[in-house]
Amino acid sequence: MSTEIIHVWNDMNDRLTNFVNGKVKNPDLTKDIVQDVFLKAFTKFDTLKNKEKLVPWIYQITRNEIISHFRKLKFEIPSDNIATEEDSNDSLTSELTHCISPFINSLPEKYKQAIIMADIEAYHRKK
Repeated sequence: MSTEIIHVWNDMNDRLTNFVNGKVKNPDLTKDIVQDVFLKAFTKFDTLKNKEKLVPWIYQITRNEIISHFRKLKFEIPSDNIATEEDSNDSLTSELTHCISPFINSLPEKYKQAIIMADIEAYHRKK
């Protein structure tokens, strides 16, 4: 392993920590992300073609790790906030009925009654 990346670690650790903490606002999470960044930098150092771009490369890894963290948060929604499927269907049906009612009401009476009896009333009978 190159001593160059070890020197970069020593030089950049505080700057990266401040950079990450400014984004995630959590000191423990910041430490984890910075550690992940340097772990990736150490393991992928051989893939860096232009060693003069080491610092920007590390910052790019850092930005990617921060984005990855926020993506994970986006999908970790507590289950008590998720509506049941039945509630969701009722809500969607109510919204749809509200949206299409003006169109149904603008139809000639025989078509309007056919749609109401065949679709809307049939749906409510199923429940």
